[in-house]
Amino acid sequence: MAGYHLAIISAGRPLNVPRMLAWTAGLEVPTWYVGDGEAPAYRAQGATRVVEAGALCPARNAALDAAGSGLCVQLDDDLRSLGWAGGRTRATVTPLPLGRALDLLQAALRATGARLAGIAPTANPFYARPGIQSAAFCVGDLLAIRPTSLRFDPAITLKEDYDYTLAHLARYGQVARVGQLLAGFEHRTNPGGAVARRTDALEQHAIGYLMAKWPGCLRPNPRRPNEVLLRWPAPVRAAAPPVAQRGC
Repeated sequence: MAGYHLAIISAGRPLNVPRMLAWTAGLEVPTWYVGDGEAPAYRAQGATRVVEAGALCPARNAALDAAGSGLCVQLDDDLRSLGWAGGRTRATVTPLPLGRALDLLQAALRATGARLAGIAPTANPFYARPGIQSAAFCVGDLLAIRPTSLRFDPAITLKEDYDYTLAHLARYGQVARVGQLLAGFEHRTNPGGAVARRTDALEQHAIGYLMAKWPGCLRPNPRRPNEVLLRWPAPVRAAAPPVAQRGC
């Protein structure tokens, strides 16, 4: 893969630098987008390109701006596994290097013409799907974004990836989720990042905001509190307002 900007989105986790540098060895030198005042701690752990970008969405947007006319790859700082779910039942997961995963995301963008490529929010091969899903949620842990004027909504502190997926669906009519590419991240068990500010109240505030912004495009996950499920296009209801007034 050539001509891309590799952005690692991080906050409060400088000790993750050595592991992520091992993942990115041989690739474009990553730029770390970190919280205000955190650059010295990240440089002390071996990060050579560090931008103090503040909060989550401003950091993501700074990475998009830095990518300019090139591809922007955004990666969370706690990657622990990458694999391809193959075989007839997709139960066999073959480990992949990060460079190969990025090639697969870029190939999906070329094949579909989408501007956003990503993966499912789980590393469980049970949920792997063949091919490329054009109307599915792309989790923010690993994204490949072609040049676009779309930016992450700074009013959101959580679930910004749902909003960004829906923004791409609304403008471009598709995304490219590579259904057999599986990535594992430490997520909620890893101190720092979004974990440091995640509360039930903030989760519910984000859900309410998104449901108001994208009416009908999200519904509560009946199996997981504080989680939502994306559906696109939104189901048509008899009492729905005119399309021009709807969020999607």
